[in-house]
Amino acid sequence: MGQWFFFSEKVDNMEEAAKDTLNLIYNSHPDFKPTIMDDGNYLIEYSRPAFTIVFRKEYECNWDYIEANHIKGLCNDEVLIDAQGRSNFFDKTGKICLFGRAKMFMDAQEPIVVKMFNPS
Repeated sequence: MGQWFFFSEKVDNMEEAAKDTLNLIYNSHPDFKPTIMDDGNYLIEYSRPAFTIVFRKEYECNWDYIEANHIKGLCNDEVLIDAQGRSNFFDKTGKICLFGRAKMFMDAQEPIVVKMFNPS
């Protein structure tokens, strides 16, 4: 799993722009929108141009941990509302997304850019 960033406009320094984006997500209200992909992986989109992918194998191998600890993925005093309007109610998708977002928070504390793709 890792964080991915996309930029709609050319940036001079992709590594710096990615770290800045991650910092903005980390230091603001961390809204996210989950999408279940055709291959069973989960795409977690944030309010900034970034996303996390939680691979099926990872959440399947860690399901007992996720099930037991998902609520620890909430920020202090945070209330998340699901698509049905329920507060802090987490189905399987919600639990997987909290897991992915929590790992993003851990990565954001000391970000390391591993690979960059430049379409030009």
